[in-house]
Amino acid sequence: MTRPIHANLWLALVLPLAAVGPRCQAQVHVQIQGCAGAPGTQVRVTVRLRAAPSLGPGRFALRAQGRPGNGGTGDVGLSLAQSLGPLASGCLVAARGVDHSGQFRDTPAPSLLVGWCPSGAASLGAVDSEVLSLSVTLPPGAQGGDVFDLSVAQDASGLPACCAPDVSDAGGNPLPVSSEGGEIRVVAWDSAPRLSLGEARAWPGGFVNVPVSLSARGRQILFMGLQVAVEAPPGVPPLRFIAAMAPPDGSWVLGAAGESGVSALPAPGGEPGALIAWLRFQADAGAPRGTAYRIGPASLQIEDAEGGQWQSPDLVDAGRVVLSGCAPGDVDLDGQVAMPDVVALLRLYVLGEPPPNECALEAADVTGDGLLTLADAVLVLRRHLLGVPLPSELL
Repeated sequence: MTRPIHANLWLALVLPLAAVGPRCQAQVHVQIQGCAGAPGTQVRVTVRLRAAPSLGPGRFALRAQGRPGNGGTGDVGLSLAQSLGPLASGCLVAARGVDHSGQFRDTPAPSLLVGWCPSGAASLGAVDSEVLSLSVTLPPGAQGGDVFDLSVAQDASGLPACCAPDVSDAGGNPLPVSSEGGEIRVVAWDSAPRLSLGEARAWPGGFVNVPVSLSARGRQILFMGLQVAVEAPPGVPPLRFIAAMAPPDGSWVLGAAGESGVSALPAPGGEPGALIAWLRFQADAGAPRGTAYRIGPASLQIEDAEGGQWQSPDLVDAGRVVLSGCAPGDVDLDGQVAMPDVVALLRLYVLGEPPPNECALEAADVTGDGLLTLADAVLVLRRHLLGVPLPSELL
């Protein structure tokens, strides 16, 4: 037995607009761009408005009607999380929740009054392509396969008194409203894209790279933006964020995202790989060995080709950085990189002698590829004789 989804969401947009030009072909057209998201996450709904040749004070309402997908029980509804403004005209875009009796609520509500221009604000006149962007929270109780159909209400049936459609020209004559509806598709969590922040080891005062990997789950990803937060134990100096570095295959083009993050676009004409970037940090020289830092998400935005807007930090697996006493190149663990380290590394590589401990083996792998090769010995020798920095010492 299918379940009804009780999800009448009314978004009332109030636009005081000035009259411009003749009224003979006056009309209003609203285009709604759909999107997709997982239960309990935020999605971005884009509403594009066109009006010609003029509009007077008025409003129209958007209605979201739920359709059940894979069954389940209980009623669910959408709620507005954020609206973005102002419009290009200078009209302020804002939003407040409204209950079924027309009373405003500070908590999420199934009815929403969205956007209005205060008295004296600049008017729009003829509107070619105004865009209103709404962040809407999907109900946690929704199921994968559920759909919310978005459309413009053609009459006041079922709408609170505050939100009844009222669109007219500057002379007060009613105007017809045409629309292109969109839909919000609910996607199960197991098919949503995910990011993973890897684990890495560093040493006090050294640099460390934390990998950022993407599991697209079959989706074509158009954009990824991530900011991270580093959690340090009480009293321990924090990690310092240096930069984001692109993977060697060149499949992602990176940009900045705040003071501690990365944004990424797939490289033109390429197939994006799973590894998006490395986040490079430096540990404080005074941080004690054995310190473990948690690298978690502060904010997230993923956009896919199907209109999905993925913003929940729950879609990010946190990473970790652990400080050890194994400085790269210091194979004999005497606190400096010198000729004895070259000799000790060659004995491990050429003669196959067992390392005295795990730390010595980690210090010998100066390339960070997980293998002991002649390249490791050459890098340590160049570091000792010529002062050429090891890879881990480069910014």
